[in-house]
Amino acid sequence: MALVSFQEVAKGYGMQTVLDGATFAVGVGERVGIVGPNGCGKTTVLRLMVGLELPDRGRVAVLPGTTIGYLPQEVSFGEEGSVLEVAMASVPRLVELQGELRRLEAAMGDATDADLESLTATYAERLEEFDGLGGYDFEARAKAVLAGLGFRGDELAKPTGVLSGGQRTRLCLARLLLQEPDLLCLDEPTNHLDIEACEWLEEYLSGWKGSVVVVSHDRYFLDRVVQKVVDLERAAAGGENPTPTYRGNYTAYVAQKELALQQQAEAYERQQEEIARLEAYIRRYKAGNRATMAKSREKALARIQRISRPQASRSIHFQVLPAGASGRIAIELRQATKAYGERVLFRDLSLVVERGDRVGLVGPNGAGKTTLLRVIFGEEELTSGSVVLGHNVSLGYLRQSQEDLGEENTVLDEILLAGDLDAGEARSLLARFLFRGEDVYKPVGSLSGGERSRLVLAKLMVASPNALLLDEPTNHLDIPSRQALEDALRAYTGALVVASHDRYLLNALVSRIVQIAPAGVTVFEGGYEQFRAATAPKPAPQPSRRRTQGRLQRRPAPPKSESPAAKLKRLEDEIAQKEARLAELTQLLGSGDTYAGGGVQELLREYEELNARLPSLYSEWEALAELVPAS
Repeated sequence: MALVSFQEVAKGYGMQTVLDGATFAVGVGERVGIVGPNGCGKTTVLRLMVGLELPDRGRVAVLPGTTIGYLPQEVSFGEEGSVLEVAMASVPRLVELQGELRRLEAAMGDATDADLESLTATYAERLEEFDGLGGYDFEARAKAVLAGLGFRGDELAKPTGVLSGGQRTRLCLARLLLQEPDLLCLDEPTNHLDIEACEWLEEYLSGWKGSVVVVSHDRYFLDRVVQKVVDLERAAAGGENPTPTYRGNYTAYVAQKELALQQQAEAYERQQEEIARLEAYIRRYKAGNRATMAKSREKALARIQRISRPQASRSIHFQVLPAGASGRIAIELRQATKAYGERVLFRDLSLVVERGDRVGLVGPNGAGKTTLLRVIFGEEELTSGSVVLGHNVSLGYLRQSQEDLGEENTVLDEILLAGDLDAGEARSLLARFLFRGEDVYKPVGSLSGGERSRLVLAKLMVASPNALLLDEPTNHLDIPSRQALEDALRAYTGALVVASHDRYLLNALVSRIVQIAPAGVTVFEGGYEQFRAATAPKPAPQPSRRRTQGRLQRRPAPPKSESPAAKLKRLEDEIAQKEARLAELTQLLGSGDTYAGGGVQELLREYEELNARLPSLYSEWEALAELVPAS
């Protein structure tokens, strides 16, 4: 059953058409990825789904009664209070019920006998609704979701007024997950998440019971979450099938699309040969004794449905050529320590980066990855230790903040200031980064995030450094541009140090991982997949378990000759033990101290397993209780 369907939808802004004939559907329980280059209408599709935009033509149909949650790229909310309070306010009915229950409890304490019966009945009704909405464990769930998205310890009490833009986006996402809408529409949900939070969200959405529509340039995320991909690359062009749909994750989509383009190219060439043959026959015989046959060929030619030539995607294409070779050792850190007061980002870090080495920096937000790059570039001083650059090393630094762009300059000005190029050479270079025609005269201050990223990369190419420091280089880039960046960096022969949450990029490029975390710095020899395999927590055991000495163990099999009465008693004991453990877990997950340490995911997994197991035990006990006489 389709939860949402687009039928021949067109949408434009002024003279620009972003969608023309968009047709696809999102089924109940489906997880769908929307992909395509920047500007192709991905955000517009989400806004049409949630009713923030209306189509110019066609129809967007949503199944009646569907609840929708929407995460835009930039969020704003007026709720005041702490992070935890705002998260818990995401389900207003629970907040109302909690307040009403407290009022009823106070009223029952002072009620006369005449009023007590009515108050008690109302209290029981509200309590049943509160329990049905998961009220008893809602705070524990809220804390678990917030922890998964990076809010831990004292951050739960932080006022929302002091949150950064990225923190507000994460809090908004937490509220949506707690609301559990039928349809979750997410626009670049991983933009402000570190790798740990991305992996948590992927796991959470993989078990999501509703439908999910996600716009993302994070290919790793798309691979792990979506089951279907809608491609908007041709959405503005209209024509036949402007929004093709592919079954499977992102990798499956790429393979299917490549095959479809190959088949289209082959069919186009075959048809062109047939058209040429028919046209040659018509020219040769249209005036002779075979004119009738030529006329027949003309009719056949007119009936042919022309296959369009596959169009190559518009994407940047560049290569960074080092101006000169450096010495064998490009960068060396010796017992490097960086601290701000009592807060130590990294301590006694020793690292040698040789010419041609590819090093990835990973770790949670705020761990010190950007600081380490700034230290290497000479913009920050170490607390102790030293940084030594090798012979003839020229560093290029791509900042995450893009702060080295002149806001008042034009795009062309920026390139001319970056190196010794004339206007023609500069325009030719900019065209390779998709700045064509009048685009080169745009003020830098008016550029989008993706355009600014492309301009920074163009400037980096002009500088031709032989050692590159990259801080989140794929931020704001669409997938084709990310692929072009990967291709350029694969061919780069200098030293490379890249800090990134883009696991696809890391997996494609690096051969050494430096993990910066509160617990310390770890240097791992190998690529990203090898690093994750070596450091991922072991999965919890799956069979049914019971609590023994504070831990859950496999429940021993009951005797084959167990009587109904004995089985009933055993079930009662098991239920009591599981309920006791569930109460203990609820208390643990409701405590802020739990989130300051590790093991939260294992506790949450155990909590969910117990909640899933108890209903079947209750049913089994009820069936047996009917057969066993009461003692």
